[in-house]
Amino acid sequence: MPKRITILDIAHRVGVSAGTVHRALTVHRALTGKSGVSEPVRAAIIAEAKISGYRPNYVASSLKRKKLRVAASFPGLTESNRYFYSFIWQGFRDYAREAGDYNLELIELPFFEGEAGQAAELDSLIARYPEGVDGLVTVGPIDRRAAPALMRCAEGGIPIALACDDSEGLARLGCVLVDHDVTGRMMAEQIFSQIGPDGAVVLLAGDMLVPAHYGVVKGFEAYMADHGLSNELVKVYGYLNSEDLKLRTIEAFRKTGRFAAACCVCARGTVVMAEALRETGFAGKVRAIGSDVFDENARSLREGTLTNLVYKDPYGQAYRASRILLNFLIKGQKPLSDTQFVESVMVFRSNLGQYESGSYRGNL
Repeated sequence: MPKRITILDIAHRVGVSAGTVHRALTVHRALTGKSGVSEPVRAAIIAEAKISGYRPNYVASSLKRKKLRVAASFPGLTESNRYFYSFIWQGFRDYAREAGDYNLELIELPFFEGEAGQAAELDSLIARYPEGVDGLVTVGPIDRRAAPALMRCAEGGIPIALACDDSEGLARLGCVLVDHDVTGRMMAEQIFSQIGPDGAVVLLAGDMLVPAHYGVVKGFEAYMADHGLSNELVKVYGYLNSEDLKLRTIEAFRKTGRFAAACCVCARGTVVMAEALRETGFAGKVRAIGSDVFDENARSLREGTLTNLVYKDPYGQAYRASRILLNFLIKGQKPLSDTQFVESVMVFRSNLGQYESGSYRGNL
């Protein structure tokens, strides 16, 4: 078995110290763009590394340094949050498990609606670990208070990778999300290919302050505008109070003339939409597209209450965001693009098995 090429080997061949090779090749250069080594020497070191097939031994390096403290903060798994965020947590944990050979200390900070929300948990992270946190993976701000808290983390020198939603003006390392506009357009295209020009659509539009919700609504409306569609569109807003949302959804179903289709932009709202369709007797009689794949939605699709689901790959969003963060912390690698997208997919009964329980793992 050939001997692994080391920094000492490269140093000997180029005629410099091992420290010079280390500075030219590793994290310092990735962080600052400067290695503290002259450009001709750096070029000679990189050339020799390529010729000799040098591969950094990140596991060995990690064992020599202090533990990297990495925090993950996502919504806690309440009854309704589990529909989507259980797969977010799973994506983070699976990537962290794959990186288990490295010297990591993992901190999980679930947050909940109310006072102990995302902002409180992010602020507590800084307070609880005054000696420093090396990296954070979280979702884009859930509410207005969270954006300033994210800013405080970034200003404190914590590299941040986001999943699901971005944060405007935040100096984050990277963000992985679904293209909300494309998702809304895809949902609209599927619906309007199946109903007539006089069919009305009830759209459960979620929270108008959540980018993942209003972005899909905007895409849906943009598709209608681009294709000159004049179908009546009835929007029902609501997100946190499921009982209230169901009552207003039932009212919209019953009062909308020529009711032909229902759509929902979010996971928990889709459960409400399916219940409302069953309770009003519209299940199986109108087209209905929901969001995200989990047990309750899968049953509604199989029984015909829903005709389609839009899969937004929450697992892949968190997995890839975690990979961006840990590749940077361990290897000094910045992502080629600081904004990356997972694919949104239209799910039918025929391909449901590929996406159930977040099981699809393509292109990770």
